[in-house]
Amino acid sequence: MLFLSGYKRSNYNDSFFDVKKGRAKSIISDYSKIPPIIYESAGIDRSDDYNTSNDSVYLKRKLSYYEKILLEKELQLRIIMDELELKKNMNHK
Repeated sequence: MLFLSGYKRSNYNDSFFDVKKGRAKSIISDYSKIPPIIYESAGIDRSDDYNTSNDSVYLKRKLSYYEKILLEKELQLRIIMDELELKKNMNHK
């Protein structure tokens, strides 16, 4: 029914039924409506100054920060896996 009334309002223009293909750029339409708890659980520091978030220097620092965290976690994972392998080898002797 909605399509028919919309079609009539468009003066029976067939382009009314043209559907845009693909998805929007983001599934989040309004970032200002995201609850702060979501930012906190994602580990994102939400500053009130939205203009600095588009600054390339700011973004490069953030990227560097997350790369360092990722490398640190990777190193911790390898250490734990090596310890686990060593314990397995000691138990099999």
